[in-house]
Amino acid sequence: MVDFEFNGRGVHVSSSPAKRRRTSKVAKELETTKEELEEKRDLNQGWKDVTDDKTVIGIRLFGALDHKPFLIECYKKYSSIKDA
Repeated sequence: MVDFEFNGRGVHVSSSPAKRRRTSKVAKELETTKEELEEKRDLNQGWKDVTDDKTVIGIRLFGALDHKPFLIECYKKYSSIKDA
């Protein structure tokens, strides 16, 4: 397999195995990136089709603790012990 590159001054022919591996690796990465972008675009369009402008989506992390109610209850519990 022979690789052809255009370097601005003309066409350069390279046939080294290392160069071919790098070229094929870059080509595969570009193809993968292109496929991922197309999938992301399809998912975004599908989401827009399913929802409207008034849809609100909240995200909650599993195991996350809402600190405010926790702090309020601790304050109630330990302030009564302090007063006693």
